[in-house]
Amino acid sequence: MKILDLGCGNVKYKSKNKNDIVIGIDKRKNTKADIVCDAEKGIPLKDNSIDKVITIHTLEHVKDLIKVMEEIWRVCKSGAEVFINVPYWISSGAYSDPTHVRFFTWKTFNYFTKDFEYEHYSKKYFKIKSKRIMFFGENLPPNMKWLQPIEKIINPIINKIPMFYEAYLSHFIPAREIHYILEVSK
Repeated sequence: MKILDLGCGNVKYKSKNKNDIVIGIDKRKNTKADIVCDAEKGIPLKDNSIDKVITIHTLEHVKDLIKVMEEIWRVCKSGAEVFINVPYWISSGAYSDPTHVRFFTWKTFNYFTKDFEYEHYSKKYFKIKSKRIMFFGENLPPNMKWLQPIEKIINPIINKIPMFYEAYLSHFIPAREIHYILEVSK
């Protein structure tokens, strides 16, 4: 399997399968990237060559999300999975980093699906396999690991009522991340 770690930084994805090929891309030098490039200007990989994409805390930094999603679609094979972890819109982390240029909600990636009710800005479609609002997220600092049992209670509740949570409860109990799994639809 050929895996693209988009925005790999200094912690490039490690596959459990030793036969997998992981290609790290980052626009910054001095990272673990195999390819240094700006994905907004194009991903220098062949069309239909990637089986899986992982992008963790990267898309909140891109100005042209549509272009980057179209590039992901282009390099992926039909049916490829795209794993996206980003700060949730209400999270203080979404706003505190001065390099963040966008925010993500429950419906953000609906705009890239074929059947979404509103205007489509791209004809490069994905299917949403899953999305989960994460109260604390996966990258809790060691001194906050004690919160993980609380998350196991809260996450299932807020993900059963995501639109109600987003509209009415998120201001009182702000979640930290949102995770999406998309499937490339060609």
